[in-house]
Formats: sequence, C-alpha cells, structure tokens
Amino acid sequence: MDNNLQSYNLGFLDLIISEDKENSKDRSEKYFGAVLITDSTGVPLEFRCTHPIKPGIVQKQLYGKMLLPYVSVTLCGLPLLNSLNIKPSLLIVKKDWFLEIREKSDIPIVFIKTSGETSGELLDFQSTATADSADMLFSEIIDDRVGKLKPINLYVRNKYREDIRNNIENLKNIFYKIDPLEPFDRILKALEMISTQDERFR
Repeated sequence: MDNNLQSYNLGFLDLIISEDKENSKDRSEKYFGAVLITDSTGVPLEFRCTHPIKPGIVQKQLYGKMLLPYVSVTLCGLPLLNSLNIKPSLLIVKKDWFLEIREKSDIPIVFIKTSGETSGELLDFQSTATADSADMLFSEIIDDRVGKLKPINLYVRNKYREDIRNNIENLKNIFYKIDPLEPFDRILKALEMISTQDERFR
C-alpha cells in the first residue's frame, strides 16, 4: 500500500428513506442516517447509524423542501460525525445537501456522482448560486479507471475547493482500484439487517 494511504480513511455518509410499514395507511416515511468508515482499501473500520426519524404530517408541511436537508445535516449528519471514534480523512456523500456539514465541521467533504448521472438536487443547487458565489460548486473528474467503471465527478462548495485539491491524488489512487459508490450499498444492506433484528429500528 502507498505510504500516503496507510493512515488515510474514508467516510461514507448517507440518508436512507424507507416506508414506515407500521403507519403505511398514512404513507409516512422514516429516515435513517448512517456513516461507514473504511481504510483506503475499503475495509470497514467503524459503522454508526441513527434510530429512525419519523416526521409527522405537520412537520413535513412546515419544513417543506427544507425537511430532507434538515434531517440529513442537523438530525443525522453532524451527530453521527461527532460520535465517531475514527475521524475520516475525507467524507464522501451522494446527496449534495450534505455539503452544508462542511460549514460546521473541519472534515473535508465531497459530493460524488458518476458521469452521465442526473441530479435534480445538483441542478437546484447550481440555479440558486451566482457565478461569483462562494457556494457555487467546484468540480473535478476522476477518469481512466480500471475496467468498465464510469468516471467519477467530485463536487465541493467553491470556497472549499482545496478539499478536492488536497485529496485528489489519494482519491485517484483509491478509486482506480475500488468503486466509491459500493460502500453505500453496504450501508443500505446493513440497515436492512438491523431493522429486521432490532425493533428499535423499525
């Protein structure tokens, strides 16, 4: 292993939305926050998740479009990161509203998606930012990956563009060998198992 990567850990943070089967008549949903820490080869080092968060109908109406960002950042993301024993060198997310965490954390964070993948959230984010705004997204692409894996797009808020520049070489070495989206599948499967085995997560 590259000496630069021996102590380099990645964090994968996600929000899982599932149907609340106990209240299926109301078509209610429950939200889980989860974070997986791995070493640079993908070996898991630490995993944490929240109990299900079940917003009521009134809360959904009051928060509107801000519900998911609020649940993701304030109720899940920040508490999970603060609970970690192993702090990641870089945090990877699939939902761009998690970028707000960088305002309250010193952990570098990047939003990733594969080339060609559409993202309504990303388009909404860009449309509200001005050309010289510190919140405008700064992006890089990691290409020339092994096999048939698609190029990966990395995004950060413009004022944190050094988060990409300071980590890009390590990410190229890591993503050349592993799929950075695969750990999110592990998170989902782990939560599914926990939900079936522990009634507190139902």
